[in-house]
Amino acid sequence: MTDYCRIKYSRAASAISVTVLLASCARPPIFAGEAACDDLLPAQIFRNVQQKYASLASYRDEGCVAVTSIDGNSIINFTTKLARPGYYRIEWARSSEATSFPSIASPEAAWSSCAYNHFLTGGKVRTEYNRDIALTHATAPSSGAAATIPQMFFKGQWGDRGEQFDDVVLCAKRQTDENVGHIDCYVFTRTSSGWTITLWIGKPDFLIHQVQTIISTGAMRAAVAGLMGDPEQMRALHGFTFTQTHTNIVLNQQFSCSDFVPSFPLFGSAYGE
Repeated sequence: MTDYCRIKYSRAASAISVTVLLASCARPPIFAGEAACDDLLPAQIFRNVQQKYASLASYRDEGCVAVTSIDGNSIINFTTKLARPGYYRIEWARSSEATSFPSIASPEAAWSSCAYNHFLTGGKVRTEYNRDIALTHATAPSSGAAATIPQMFFKGQWGDRGEQFDDVVLCAKRQTDENVGHIDCYVFTRTSSGWTITLWIGKPDFLIHQVQTIISTGAMRAAVAGLMGDPEQMRALHGFTFTQTHTNIVLNQQFSCSDFVPSFPLFGSAYGE
């Protein structure tokens, strides 16, 4: 991947982290005497989401991120496993190719099955200082899959800025309810400086089922303006749409340490041996 493509990819994909800026909500089932789902205020919905993720002992899902741009389309398939106090395994692989996103031949991952935090990309494993660094490095290549749910599960935060859901409630506008698969969802949208982030929160479970980030061409160029001096390269930049969908969600499953080891073989060369 060229430096130009790497910069473009990293900046655009890390935008997904900011997507978590909308998703600052969590909660368990409605308590006795509390308003019915359709009568909840946005602040209650967001608070319920935070509480829901905080109450979980473990979380597992499958999903995909669809990346669309003028250069072409790409699909990143991912799986997520999380357990307290600090176990995680997020694996992803690109299933199609776009001009700006060269195909990745092998799966990639971020994980911790015991005391160490690892990040695999380009066939090489890096041991990171802590979980936050490992997941931050994995955010761009996973197109945000390594950020959205892990941040909510472990810290109740949305994105690399660490905003709580409550901090962005006033910025989020509720839209008409929609289904993601067979799940009826609350829908919230936030637009700022060329970024439009839409969040789908399940009514029955207060979990995040889908996140979409639309980055305009102007916002994309502004994000990399200080990194590119070539006007021709700047003109070649265009906006992106990232749609991250979470399916087959399983809560509070019992895991062993071995469940957080990557599912694909790791050869000695991956560790630089």
